[in-house]
Amino acid sequence: MDTEHFDVLVFGGGVAGVSAAIAAAEEGARTCLVERLGWLGGMVTGAYVIALCGQWAGKMSKHRTVAGNFDKIAERAIKEGAAAWTHWNRLISKKAGPGEWDNRRELTVDPEAFKYVLDRLVVDAGVYLKLHTSAEMTGRIDAGIMIDCTGDGVFGGTRSYPTRAGVTMGVRLGGVDARRVREWDGRKTPLPSWSDGEHSFTASGWMSLANDRAELFYDCMALGGCAGLDSVSKTRAEIDGRMVAHETVKYLRTQPGYKNCYLISTGPVLGNRKGRAVLTRYYLTDEDQDECMEDSIAVAGNVMRDYGYMEIPYRALLPKHTKNLLYAGRVFTPQVHGERQNFIAYEIPRLVAPCIASGEAAGVAAAMCAKGCIEPADLGVAALQKRLVARGAIMHGVKE
Repeated sequence: MDTEHFDVLVFGGGVAGVSAAIAAAEEGARTCLVERLGWLGGMVTGAYVIALCGQWAGKMSKHRTVAGNFDKIAERAIKEGAAAWTHWNRLISKKAGPGEWDNRRELTVDPEAFKYVLDRLVVDAGVYLKLHTSAEMTGRIDAGIMIDCTGDGVFGGTRSYPTRAGVTMGVRLGGVDARRVREWDGRKTPLPSWSDGEHSFTASGWMSLANDRAELFYDCMALGGCAGLDSVSKTRAEIDGRMVAHETVKYLRTQPGYKNCYLISTGPVLGNRKGRAVLTRYYLTDEDQDECMEDSIAVAGNVMRDYGYMEIPYRALLPKHTKNLLYAGRVFTPQVHGERQNFIAYEIPRLVAPCIASGEAAGVAAAMCAKGCIEPADLGVAALQKRLVARGAIMHGVKE
């Protein structure tokens, strides 16, 4: 078999990888996207993290932090009936005008339909897609620039410690009386929760796309003691996660609105809020909140808390020791130290919208490097920022 040659090779078909591949291809690079599973979407489609958030400077901010490829994905998903704008996980009125952005806090997607949307976006952009392909199976693929969007730091040589954040398992429930559950959620009565002391479930997960649909998604199953990325930890997480899901269903059947509920499925992949922390040329810290980065290539916001925003510098996408490589998505974000140190820097950039934004930036940068035959570290940031702005991306945050 002959070696296949590409300008840009993207590893990881989550939202960051999809965004990177689309951007690189649109910028004229012959691009290949490699995904080890049989579908695209990563945590969104695999772990049921179906609320795409992080595109606002704060919980009640009127300033957006992410546009560009995010808008392209959102518009296609809505057109295909795979997504809807929501306000705190509740559908907003279809009569809302396009300018009423302050009511559109996140985009909620149907995970199965969203797989199709991402397929079409990638193929239509001219990306060569390889599903069911692990990094070890790419030996006959040659590329000028690689982008690691795996979330687990597969490339780049030395890697730091594994995640300290917990692991979750998404849950899809059917037979739910959605109206009664919404009424419960609107009261001050605490939402139902289940715990065995180590693992827990809280019924504050995501809604489905139709208010009257007797189906709900949750990613609020916290699995204790399963923070590693090795096969032993993941096996325990899978076994314990299914146990929590089934025990929770038994408990929920005693609660209003859940009498006839049943488990449709658990997420096909585990929800890791953080992979390994790769070695990059710059690490975001809590002190970077609301600060201007001269080499910013994306901005991350947060829909749940008023932390403000965090500009993502190009330096954070550059590995310390490896050439011809860029990072994007949650893989480059820092770890949490101690009780809360760097918690904000960890919490904000890993959200779905910022992952799409950093992926777009990495894809454009890779295409520029491939075209100019230069290393990512030697790329002029001003030229990269100019291209990103032309694509509709946002480079800098706006203080309230």
